[in-house]
Formats: sequence, C-alpha cells, structure tokens
Amino acid sequence: MASHMPHEFSWPQALWGIAILYVKFGIIYVSYLFSKIFVAQNRKEKSPPFYKQIGGYCYCLVGVLIVAYLSAAIYEGDGEDSHIVAVHTRTGLIRFLVLALPALFGAREGFITNEKFPPGRSDSYEM
Repeated sequence: MASHMPHEFSWPQALWGIAILYVKFGIIYVSYLFSKIFVAQNRKEKSPPFYKQIGGYCYCLVGVLIVAYLSAAIYEGDGEDSHIVAVHTRTGLIRFLVLALPALFGAREGFITNEKFPPGRSDSYEM
C-alpha cells in the first residue's frame, strides 16, 4: 500500500495563492465596472426598452470576446514584429465565459444606474 506524504505547508506559497485569487477577482470586477461605465456613458435615456439595450449588451460581449481572444493567443516575435501564431481555444472560451457574465451584469447596471460618469472625451464634469 502506497503512502502519500502530505505537502508541507508553506506561508509564501499560501500567500502567493491568495494574491493570485485576489487578482482574478479584480479582473472580474474590472469587467463588470468597465461595462457599467461604458453603458452609462453611452445610453440615450434611463432604463430604455430592452430592444434598445441589445446594442449595449452586444458591445460588452464583443469587448470581452476580444480580451479573451488576445489573452489566449500565442505570440511570436518581439515589438512591432510580434504576431499571433496560435490561440488556445479552450482557454479563450473559459476566459470569455468567466468575464461575460459580470460584463452583462455591469451593462444592466449601466442602464439603470443614477450615477453620473464623466464623458469619455470631455474635460468638464459636473456632479
């Protein structure tokens, strides 16, 4: 009967794992927040009908799709000569699915929020 030795506990390894977890949660929160701000800045009216909201949801999903694609790509070359040679499809799909749901929730919040966000290209902002 083979005996399994448990891994020794290591504080640096445990703290590193916790830090990585917080970074992943931060990336998911950024997906939510960017979608919320983007939709809130670009909406024409507060709580428009759903058929008018579809464009905002599609923009958010396209943004998430681009981020997932670029993060799952394998690059070759340096600097300006860098180009994509392959893409990890499964990794890209998982990243898309993980980021799409918070982006959709953020878009929904952007349509119903009363918060004021500064316009993207203007220097004047009043609260």
